[in-house]
Amino acid sequence: MGLFSKKPTSAEKQQINATLSRIGTCCKRLESVDSIDRYFIEWDKYLSDYHVLEMYANQGIKFTISPKKIHSQVCQEIPRIEIDVVNRGYDRMMRDAAKLTTDKGKQNKALKFFNELEFYYPRLQVSSVEHIKELRTKTPFFKNEIIDESPQIVKPAAGFCGKCGAPILADNSFCGKCGAKVQ
Repeated sequence: MGLFSKKPTSAEKQQINATLSRIGTCCKRLESVDSIDRYFIEWDKYLSDYHVLEMYANQGIKFTISPKKIHSQVCQEIPRIEIDVVNRGYDRMMRDAAKLTTDKGKQNKALKFFNELEFYYPRLQVSSVEHIKELRTKTPFFKNEIIDESPQIVKPAAGFCGKCGAPILADNSFCGKCGAKVQ
């Protein structure tokens, strides 16, 4: 019977195939960005596509590879991809800072970069946050600065994901770790 065990309508099949195509290129799109904000824009697009597939699966359309298995495979790549994105952004920041003439300008460039990353700490994998903190301690523009290693709390968690147990922020509709819809 091919991809489906319950025959979807032609419109459903068209939407499912388009969604599967986008999901198929998800990791490549995530790997191609060089800033954490663009990374999360692509991640949110992926989560939206994943939820479309889950919706069809919940309506009885069966896939040869379940949406949950696809999601699990994508999530296995996320820690590596996040660190790669951070490293590309860091390299770009260092190149841009090297063009500046004053140490204060270089330090401000680096501070802006790390402050932008801190905003995403609640959504990043723990390994990515640890990597960012390590990068900050190795950044030459902070030689004389004492860096606060205490955890940064941006927003308190409003609850925890019923699927994976990750903290959920008050304004989130989906879990930032596993993509489950918040109830």
